[in-house]
Amino acid sequence: MRPGDAEHGPVLAIGTTRRVGKYRRPVMTPRQVAEKLPSLLPANEVAFVYGREISGLTGEELDRCQWLVSIPASEVFPSLNLAQAVLVCSYELFVAAGGEERKRDSADAPALAGPQLLERFYEHLEEVLGEIRFLVGDQAPAIMRTLRRIFGRAALEPRDLKILHGILAQMDWYRRRALSAAGPPIRWAAEKDVPEIVSLLETCGLPAAGLSMRNTRILLARREDEIAGCVAVEFYEDCALLRSLAVAEGYRGSGLGRSLAGDAVAEARRRGMCAVFLLTTSAQDFFARLGFVPVGRDEVPTSIRRSPEWSESFCATAGVMRLGLP
Repeated sequence: MRPGDAEHGPVLAIGTTRRVGKYRRPVMTPRQVAEKLPSLLPANEVAFVYGREISGLTGEELDRCQWLVSIPASEVFPSLNLAQAVLVCSYELFVAAGGEERKRDSADAPALAGPQLLERFYEHLEEVLGEIRFLVGDQAPAIMRTLRRIFGRAALEPRDLKILHGILAQMDWYRRRALSAAGPPIRWAAEKDVPEIVSLLETCGLPAAGLSMRNTRILLARREDEIAGCVAVEFYEDCALLRSLAVAEGYRGSGLGRSLAGDAVAEARRRGMCAVFLLTTSAQDFFARLGFVPVGRDEVPTSIRRSPEWSESFCATAGVMRLGLP
């Protein structure tokens, strides 16, 4: 298997390496790997990832592999060429399989989470750990690499990742609640709040078409009789539309907009949405810091393109952004 295929290839990628250092542990021998694989086959697609003949796999490529394998060799001449490495690993697999091809009962073999699910989890993990200041400074990449090794050894299943995503989402919710403790409290709006929300949107020059409690959930930040900010989220099949994020002038720069958007995304994640889309004319940089990326209009689901906000005149010049969710 080629190095670049590890991210979008099999559910279990086993990287081969000669150099065993601080951030390349634990490393198994081909025999140890071969002994562990029968319990995972054939319910999962497994591949050995081999590097280049001259330089092997890079650290970033090895990060995409859940397991690492190194062939014990002489300290005087530890390197094997590519063909030799493939031969040794293949031989150990052949021996572990009983020396002949045979069918296995896969009823009890767990189906592991594939590389795309794992990468989405690692992105979520890095985001939350960065927000709570666990990943800081020059050591952050090394710690993240170690965490990849820990979770890679765990042979995680899709259900395991859903639970871990849920833990991270709850951690982030508590973080945002603590940050907003000194600011205006955030709550879900009621029907009686809609006129005041529409007034704030109009003051901020934002569209309010189709904004109602019938098809929208609206988060409202209020201090006493003063509305500080709001954000709405609409749900269409398996995707959500983030809209109407507004912060009153006296509260801008306080982090309130980030808290409102974060709570709206958390609600979309809780409902099992796979992505959140939005339209913006001037806040691309703000939403990019929240993880949204620009996308083409053809990537937006038809159900969202039929939404009331999409019919607004500003839509023609607005940029489209997307945030993928676990």
